[in-house]
Amino acid sequence: MKTVKKPIKSINKIGKKFGRLLINDVLRENNKTYCICSCDCGEENVKKILGCVTSGNTKSCGCLQKENGIKVGSKSNLKHGFARREDNKLKNGTYGTWLRMKQRCLNVNNNRYSHYGGRGITICDRWLDEENGFKNFLEDMGERPEGMTLDRIDNDGNYEPENCRWATWKEQNRNCSRNILNENKVKDIKKMIKDGYKNIEIMNIFNIKDSSTISFIKNNRTWDE
Repeated sequence: MKTVKKPIKSINKIGKKFGRLLINDVLRENNKTYCICSCDCGEENVKKILGCVTSGNTKSCGCLQKENGIKVGSKSNLKHGFARREDNKLKNGTYGTWLRMKQRCLNVNNNRYSHYGGRGITICDRWLDEENGFKNFLEDMGERPEGMTLDRIDNDGNYEPENCRWATWKEQNRNCSRNILNENKVKDIKKMIKDGYKNIEIMNIFNIKDSSTISFIKNNRTWDE
C-alpha cells in the first residue's frame, strides 16, 4: 500500500482539535487523506478520514457514542416517514439500510458484528445522532437506489459520508475481495466447498470479511459478470 505522509494542504490541521480529537499527524493512502488523532478519553493513534473530523461528522474515537448510550433501534428517528410497518417489516429500503448498518457495528449479538464492529468499524457521530441520525444519513446519501446496497469505498474504513456510496452487489463483492482473492485462491475455495468445509472456516483461512463472497463463489460467478 502506497503511503505519502503529511499532504501539504493538510499540514495546517496538525495540532488542531475537532470535537474530542486532537490531530497529531496526517497521511495519504489510496487517494484518501487520513488523520492520526488522540482522543480526550485517552485513546491514542485513532485513524479517521480527515474530512469527517474537520467537518464535525466524526467527533471522537467512538467513546462519545458509548457515553450517550445510543440505541441501535432508536425510536426517535421514526418521525421522518420511514418507520416500521405494523407487521414489523421495514417500510423503506433506505431506513432499513441505516438500521442494519447500526446493527452490524453496534449490536454484539448480531451475527455479522464480528466482521464490522468487532474489528473496529464504526459509524460517524452525525449518522448516530440520537434525534437526527437517520435524517442526516438521508441528507448525505440520498434514498437508496433500487437494487443497490450501502458500500464502504475503503473496506477497512468506517461508515461516514466520504467513505460510503450506493453500489450493486457485484461492485460491493468486488470491493470486498479485490485485495485478497485471485484466480488460484478462488479455485482453492471451490475445492474446499466441495470437500465440505464450512463457510466460516473458509472465511477465516482466506481472511474474507463477508459471507456473501462465499455465496458469490459457490454460484460459479466471476468478478466480471
